[in-house]
Amino acid sequence: AGQAPVAATGKPSKNALEFIPDPGVPLMEQNQTFLLIDESFAGDADAPYKKSLKNDHMGKYIELSFLSPMAGLRKKDKIEEICKKCGHRMKISESYNQNKLQSEIMSLCAREGVSLSKNPAWLPQKSCMRIKVAGVLSEDKIESLKEAFYALSACQLEIV
Repeated sequence: AGQAPVAATGKPSKNALEFIPDPGVPLMEQNQTFLLIDESFAGDADAPYKKSLKNDHMGKYIELSFLSPMAGLRKKDKIEEICKKCGHRMKISESYNQNKLQSEIMSLCAREGVSLSKNPAWLPQKSCMRIKVAGVLSEDKIESLKEAFYALSACQLEIV
């Protein structure tokens, strides 16, 4: 699978977040579709935390909410497979779960022995979490934190 189109802001394009089933795929009942989604993501740490039935100018679709839209795009192949089976149009939510992102970086810092001098701040214009650390961190520790946070969320981490 190729890279999803990304806008200059670092956010994926809206088209990259939408999955349209092939014409002629029978439409699965909504509750069966939600069960299929749950089963498909069973045991997956990056499973969507919310599934919603929504409407737009094209009609009904199922929206899947992940920690971040980019984290959802990591599951593109799985979502495409679900879409092919259920016949529903699907979209990855453009929203970020800021509370969960903040709690995840705080847990990561605690596990790594990194003290924060302020609560983490979400920077929506950069799609980035900023943390202010108490003291000085080695370059290795900074890179380790950034890599671990990216692996978890597909978001950047700014350390000041």
